[in-house]
Amino acid sequence: MPNRSAVTFHPLGNDAHEHCRAEEEAFIASVERGQADARAGRVHTTDAARRRVTRSIP
Repeated sequence: MPNRSAVTFHPLGNDAHEHCRAEEEAFIASVERGQADARAGRVHTTDAARRRVTRSIP
């Protein structure tokens, strides 16, 4: 079964499990937004991104 994997949950409690799941869902949503931006042509070169970040650092 190549499309299946085993997952073992240790007794972390519901709060920890829910937090982990929320973080994973946020990451997936971020990737999907990035893909949509790329398809729409909203992309930046690495140099342009560095210039923006460098200017924002005090």
